[in-house]
Amino acid sequence: MSEASEVTITFPDGKSRQVAAGTTGLEIAKEISPSLAKRTVAMTLNGVLSDLADPIKQDAEIKFVARTDPEALELIRHDAAHVMAEAVQALWPGTQVTIGPVIENGFFYDFAKAEPFEPDDIPKIEKKMAEIIQKNAPFTKEFWSRDDAKTFFRDKGELFKIELVDAIPEGEDLKIYKQGEWLDLCRGPHMTSTGAIGKAFKLMKFAGAYWRGDSTKPQLQRIYGTAWASEDDLKAYLHQIEEAEKRDHRRLGREMDLFHFQEEAPGSVFWHPKGWTLFQTLIGYMRRAQQR
Repeated sequence: MSEASEVTITFPDGKSRQVAAGTTGLEIAKEISPSLAKRTVAMTLNGVLSDLADPIKQDAEIKFVARTDPEALELIRHDAAHVMAEAVQALWPGTQVTIGPVIENGFFYDFAKAEPFEPDDIPKIEKKMAEIIQKNAPFTKEFWSRDDAKTFFRDKGELFKIELVDAIPEGEDLKIYKQGEWLDLCRGPHMTSTGAIGKAFKLMKFAGAYWRGDSTKPQLQRIYGTAWASEDDLKAYLHQIEEAEKRDHRRLGREMDLFHFQEEAPGSVFWHPKGWTLFQTLIGYMRRAQQR
């Protein structure tokens, strides 16, 4: 069966138009309005978040996604993770990047680095990220063969990426996303450029992690970050975190000389005399109440 020469695009308001098969979302946005194309960073096709540059080969319902739309928040964080990875490799050549997903309220990326990160490294990475965002490099997608991808990553010393390539099921596209000269293996989608990330991001902390979550495999270094659509949203989130830390039972227990926790015994409470007295008093009250 031959492919259709035209496809029907249906918009959220129910209106539709015919376009040539293979027309990209960006081309459609430009035809409608230059201002629409300028503020659009992605699209949904039949409800699936997609790259704006993807060709549309069959009838579809389309919705253009602006940076301020709720659907874009995941993309902002995803793109920020890629920019963080580029920044780390720029600052510490030879560092391997592994996996960097979006999580609730932010993102993280795991790195294989010979020396441990130091607290002073966070502002260095943030500064480099800001420089990369300022360049506003476009995100572009390429489809590579498995052999080409494995050869590239092997030559670059990215051994973890080779394992990720092997984990992609046969028949599934192998996507490479570029931002300027830097690239990574990724399922996507991404926004149109690094500049769309904006300034509302912050790196939160370092942590340890194991490759693929398996304690028998190499230990990696994880960097957590958060990113938001606006600086006001970022400030509100950081304030929320600050308030939650003030009420953290682990901190209050220590400050009030009630109890403490120790790293070598996670989940175990080490009672102090005053705390143990309070705890036993509460237990006694509960028993008396139940007996009554």
